Amino acid sequence: MSPSTPARPARTLGRWLAAVTVPVVATAALLAPGAGWQHHSGTARQASSTAAAPTQFRVANFNVLGYSHTKPGGDRYPKYAGGNTRMLWTTQLMAKHDVQMIGFQEFEPPQYDKFKELMGSSWDVWPGRAFTDSTSESVAWRTKDWTAIQRLTYKSPYFYGHLRIHPLVKLRNNHTGQLVWLMNTHNPADTRGDAQQWRDAAERVQAKLVNKLQAADPDIPVLFTGDMNDREKFYCPMTYLTDLESASGGVHGEPADGDPYLCQPHLPMIYDWIMGTSNIGFSGYTEDDSDFVDKTSDHAFVFANASIAPQPARAAGVKRVVVVDIQGLRSNTVKAGRAPFLSSLVAQGAATFQARADNDNRLALPNTISLLSSRPVATSIGGHGVTSNRYSGPSVHAAAGQYVSSIYDMAHNLGMRTAFYSGDARSKLVTRTWDSSLAGSDKYGVDNGRGKIDGRLISTSDADPYKAARQALTDRPARITVLQLGGVLRAGERYGWHSTEYIRAVSVADTRLRRLVGGLQGTASTAGSTLVVVTASVPGAPVSTYGYGVPLVVWGPSVPHADLYAMNPQYTRPAGSQRLPATGTPINTGVIGNLAASALTLPAIPRSRFDAHLRLGVFGP
Repeated sequence: MSPSTPARPARTLGRWLAAVTVPVVATAALLAPGAGWQHHSGTARQASSTAAAPTQFRVANFNVLGYSHTKPGGDRYPKYAGGNTRMLWTTQLMAKHDVQMIGFQEFEPPQYDKFKELMGSSWDVWPGRAFTDSTSESVAWRTKDWTAIQRLTYKSPYFYGHLRIHPLVKLRNNHTGQLVWLMNTHNPADTRGDAQQWRDAAERVQAKLVNKLQAADPDIPVLFTGDMNDREKFYCPMTYLTDLESASGGVHGEPADGDPYLCQPHLPMIYDWIMGTSNIGFSGYTEDDSDFVDKTSDHAFVFANASIAPQPARAAGVKRVVVVDIQGLRSNTVKAGRAPFLSSLVAQGAATFQARADNDNRLALPNTISLLSSRPVATSIGGHGVTSNRYSGPSVHAAAGQYVSSIYDMAHNLGMRTAFYSGDARSKLVTRTWDSSLAGSDKYGVDNGRGKIDGRLISTSDADPYKAARQALTDRPARITVLQLGGVLRAGERYGWHSTEYIRAVSVADTRLRRLVGGLQGTASTAGSTLVVVTASVPGAPVSTYGYGVPLVVWGPSVPHADLYAMNPQYTRPAGSQRLPATGTPINTGVIGNLAASALTLPAIPRSRFDAHLRLGVFGP
């Protein structure tokens, strides 16, 4: 839900929020311009990020168990070591999990002093000891990765409704320039009587602040960490009133089946949360409650990977990705006289004729798996292990000796519909690998099932898969659709790579591509919001005659007419006769899985190797 969109009627929150009148100072006055937060340092300029590369980092949340609890006479003494010792252990946890930013609760002054002694200038903290007012919430960030642009505070109710200072800081990533708001809280527990009304009041203030930040600049994501002392009574109202989503997963939606609204948090829930606006993609959510953590605090050490797509990708507004793999399509065949429609996409979009299949394997099935998983073939370099077109094992996972994630895992686990249609019967391995018996469980939010591919049809010819894909894209388009056409490859292998039959097969594939894209443009749910990627996972033709180059064409919203190598100088263009350039790395068709992830603003495919940092640029400014 956009922060500028009015929230659903507040009456539907009655089952979650207690009826309480929040003091005026904690709502309207607090959130008014100039009083919504208190400015302490840095510039107040509201600047949008111009990051051209994705920003990926790990964020954590930890209630460190206050120093006063474990000093002699404290309520946790002598069960726990002293606060200074436990702060040393906290920094070791931060290093172990490689976090770049963290929200602290019960971070009392002696613990702040010890933290600064241990970390020096390598970490910055806000507010720490900046105020005489009592506050034990702070945020910290690794200074080699982030720089504070604004240091602010806000207030929300704590015990008995007394207002308490909490940190709010705007950070800039030192590598990409991406701006992020980071806010933190510790909402009151019931240790001094029932505090539900004050937790509810605090959540209202925090929700309004998130919405205010997003309304001021929706291009700056908001991260919210804290010990909320609530489970579903925090998750459901907060995700209803704001655009925030939990790093742990869960789902909320419009009213259905007579319920006020759909709310299904990730289970099991704890009191400690990491939340982010929807322009942040989360993965790898972990609650570390190991023995080491248990002796450090009475809370889990919670962390997650966060990924923010570059601004051009977010601005493009891509809702769906359609990949068309024309197996056996030679780069020098993409000409107006032989493939007029694909040639027109090249003239409008970003393209290269010097992409490469796998460095050491030019077979169809292995390169299909690489396209979907963004992994190379060889397991010695982290590949998927399917080396032959005749591979008859039970799954790609069996070939790799480990679970192999694909773009289908990333999309389906987040509730997106997926589809795979192929005119190459060997690609049954794809649907077998990621079906309901062999694919991994969905541990993120609502369980969408083990089977990662919703629409599917595999055949020995292209006609039926093409019809099925075109119909599905009209009736109920998936978020990620891969259509594989095998007729061109079969014609070249059977009749020769410059035969009439081969040229005719190219023409047929081009016509199908034209009709497919025409259908996308003519359907309201796909027009103007679908990214089309066309490639040949394998060229098929002898390299001695035609070289190693395969086409890679990207067309869709905000994609400029450009050369892909010119747009991505991190890659090196090889000559057509070169398998690899003398130095550097060429663009490999294996980038397509992560290109789809980036376009849909998803995190990178786990353990992928091709474009694992999501830096392949295809969108214009």
